[in-house]
Amino acid sequence: MTTAGKKPIAVAMSGGVDSSLAAALLLESGYPVIGLTLQFGSAAGPGLGCGEDGARRARETAKRLGIPHVAIPAAGEFEREILRPAWAEYARGRTPSPCLSCNPRLKFGLLFERARDLGASALATGHYARRVIAGERARLLRGADPRRDQSYFLSRLSPEQLMGARFPLGEMSKDEVRRLAAALALPAAGVADSQDACLVQQGESFSETLRRRLGEAAREGEILDRAGRRLGTHPGIHRFTIGQRHGLPRAETHRPCWVFRIAPDPPRVIVTDREADLLSREFWVSGVVWQGAPADELSALVQVRHRQTAVPCRAVRHGDSLRVALDSPLRAVTPGQAAVFYQADEVAASGWIERVE
Repeated sequence: MTTAGKKPIAVAMSGGVDSSLAAALLLESGYPVIGLTLQFGSAAGPGLGCGEDGARRARETAKRLGIPHVAIPAAGEFEREILRPAWAEYARGRTPSPCLSCNPRLKFGLLFERARDLGASALATGHYARRVIAGERARLLRGADPRRDQSYFLSRLSPEQLMGARFPLGEMSKDEVRRLAAALALPAAGVADSQDACLVQQGESFSETLRRRLGEAAREGEILDRAGRRLGTHPGIHRFTIGQRHGLPRAETHRPCWVFRIAPDPPRVIVTDREADLLSREFWVSGVVWQGAPADELSALVQVRHRQTAVPCRAVRHGDSLRVALDSPLRAVTPGQAAVFYQADEVAASGWIERVE
């Protein structure tokens, strides 16, 4: 192993197996490595943040690898940049995507700034995605293992942030990662996947944990069918998302219902007993981040949830927004979620779903 001529790389270490192995692989490749861990502290509250267990494993991993480890306090930034904007979305009857905001604002924003202060030239994470240099820009590609691909969550990185990013696990499968981590006796080798543990309280939804943490009042109201008939009441619009079936009364037809629309003022949940009503062919996207030059028209595959299959579409630019026409209908397209546009395996653009038509 040699570090001659290689600039230091910082690794965002959560204490999980992925970021732990990312650090080990970079070290094995001859890079000087600095381990960094975001600490959300009291702003995170119980169950939010990587937790003391994760922070402890990150420190233990750094010690085992013989690399420096630095904890970066980020409680105020986490609340200001992630938690409060997420609650504002719930209060509007939308379903936020906090992970997609956290990556550009905190990991590749605040954390990368601190990494540069410590002399690092790049920031690596344990995401399953690939970064390829093409000319003077970096291209973001899906991870080689389609079951683990996390390019969706990285799609809002700016081109400048992507240039400074490194994803050592992009060509690997989870099985490979665990096998290598075990061979290296890393402390996180046998630890279960986090399931975005920084955003959940055990046994409770993120939205309810967030409401309690911020001391916000639940916006209770009526449940109506599409004809305006009252079917019951709900404990707060933040507990619902488009397409949801759990926790709803049956329609007058005695058939099961799904959430069709969420109205913020007054706070109402509108339901349908026809699942076909959840299908959409057009929607609008705002806040578009382009990975290349902006295009007036874009033929691509669009993915509107992390686990959802991407489908062909045509997007037309209208100012700072895109109008997206789907080749085939999608179920439960949800305002507040991200629409990520792919050309083959490459991320072309990403934006927030504003309204569905």
